[in-house]
Amino acid sequence: MDKLALFGGPPVRARLLPYAHHTIEADDIAAVSEALASDLITQGSAIVRFEKALAARGGARHAVAFTNGTAALHAACWAAGLGASDEAITTPLTFAATANAVVYQGAWPVFADIDAATLNLDPDAVKRAATPRTRAVLSVDFAGLPCEYDTSPACPVSTTGCCRSRASTAGPSSPTRRTPSAARTAAGPSARSPT
Repeated sequence: MDKLALFGGPPVRARLLPYAHHTIEADDIAAVSEALASDLITQGSAIVRFEKALAARGGARHAVAFTNGTAALHAACWAAGLGASDEAITTPLTFAATANAVVYQGAWPVFADIDAATLNLDPDAVKRAATPRTRAVLSVDFAGLPCEYDTSPACPVSTTGCCRSRASTAGPSSPTRRTPSAARTAAGPSARSPT
């Protein structure tokens, strides 16, 4: 190959290789149409039904819907109480939004290595990367392969929060840093508890 396609050479593929293929069925289109036709698009009854169904499916008391994964990660880092001089450990094998959510809160992302067999965050690497400034661990279920949360905890260090790629917060609160409830987190920064 003399020239890359970017510079006018022949493309490697005749057809674009899509990032992902979405399955959108008639009932999905009907649900979107119903929401768009309602009086409240962003906080209507469809969101309430979705959050209740999601909580029931996950076995949780509450669930909070977000517009996207980046917003959910940002809220999880906020709920964990991350701030200036804090560190959050995460994997380098993730979308930029994982580390960016930490930075949005004024904290420092620290990258720990992955397990070569699972491609998920290696708990031993998390232990080695942890410092007294570590306040959270953001693990990522890579390529549909979930982390071993039960047999190999994603939070092998004492933290104020542990965020999964699904942006749910779990993990202990400390006496000096309370993790706000999901309802308060959804209410936004004005409802933030003092840390």
